[in-house]
Amino acid sequence: MGVSGSSGSPMALRWALETARRLELRLVAVRAYKVPATSAGTVRPTPSRVAGSGDVLEASTLADLEAHVRAALGDDAEEVELRAVRGGRRRVLTAASDGAAMLVVDAPRRRELEGEPSFVRSLVYRAQCPVVIMPPRVSSTPAEPWVQGRRTARG
Repeated sequence: MGVSGSSGSPMALRWALETARRLELRLVAVRAYKVPATSAGTVRPTPSRVAGSGDVLEASTLADLEAHVRAALGDDAEEVELRAVRGGRRRVLTAASDGAAMLVVDAPRRRELEGEPSFVRSLVYRAQCPVVIMPPRVSSTPAEPWVQGRRTARG
């Protein structure tokens, strides 16, 4: 299951754990992270990586993921395997779907740019297993203002 770095995906985590228990499956909570490129002090045409920054970011991402899982599940967090994986969220979650029974993610909370492929759409088409998407109404996370305004305009 992909756990959002911004919302922590609490309802998606609860649903995924309940479902994993019912189906007697293992729940793996995954969060992607990227090592930022830096060009400070280099004349090379490609940016260099800060030495050791990947290890620090992985540990930080894992600690943040653990905090989100513990906040959502309390003592039940012990049942969840945690993974911080280097890479973009689409690539990381697509790889996580290989061999998985299902992939659970929150619906994106922000409007995606026109003409840019939708994260969820591309994930659904690339995933190697069924994908469960928790909409904002179900996950109890407020939608972005543009979504709320659209609902109001429709009546």
